[in-house]
Amino acid sequence: MTSDGALGPGTGVAFEHAGQGEMIRLTRLDDREMIVNADLIKYVERTPDTIVTLTTGDKIIVRETPEEVVGRVIEYERKLRIFPRAC
Repeated sequence: MTSDGALGPGTGVAFEHAGQGEMIRLTRLDDREMIVNADLIKYVERTPDTIVTLTTGDKIIVRETPEEVVGRVIEYERKLRIFPRAC
């Protein structure tokens, strides 16, 4: 585990199986950490806060920049391809 509590190498990607897929760690504006199913992310926008919109219609405001969120999703996808259903 890294210093930021993530299981990926400093990426914020938690390669954990939670029944529905692997997750990424994000931080709400009040510094509460949350884990989001990366497969449910529909789009990410900057308004100037970063808003993550899920396929469910839920919107989450997070501290990470859109680039950081996209980077975590990319890392999640890479790990999914390297270790399919490994966890």
